[in-house]
Amino acid sequence: FFFLMIRRPPRSTQSRSSAASDVYKRQVSTQSTWGIEFNSKIEMAEASLLKQLKIKLGSVKRIHKEYASYQKEEEKQNERINKLELENQDEYTIRKQKEVLEEIKVMYPNVKSRLSEAYNDLKNFLDENLQDEQIKDATETLEAQDILSSIKEFLATI
Repeated sequence: FFFLMIRRPPRSTQSRSSAASDVYKRQVSTQSTWGIEFNSKIEMAEASLLKQLKIKLGSVKRIHKEYASYQKEEEKQNERINKLELENQDEYTIRKQKEVLEEIKVMYPNVKSRLSEAYNDLKNFLDENLQDEQIKDATETLEAQDILSSIKEFLATI
């Protein structure tokens, strides 16, 4: 004989007709983002622009910080190699540390291209949406413009 067993969901799982789902069905059609109630799609679109600006700005900052961390790591690795050479450590250890240094240097072109791409993305976004009222008056816009000018100078030096 062959018995077919049907597995039931655990009791902690709510069924479709639970009280929680009834509450969601009765809610007003306004949607909330970041604790702000929106009554129209236009207001939601404006908040979406601000959110996109924050994301693009954060991306540029993060990649710039990553580049700086590779520079610090390279400096520490150079110091470590110099110290090993002064202490007359074995050639194998020094060679391995030089390989680590080369691995760090290999990352620069990748990070530079990602930073350049994020910079261009943020610049194009600001150029297209700067006339929008919510974007124009946002503190993030001023911060983005400052970051763009400093990143432009930074990209010219590397």
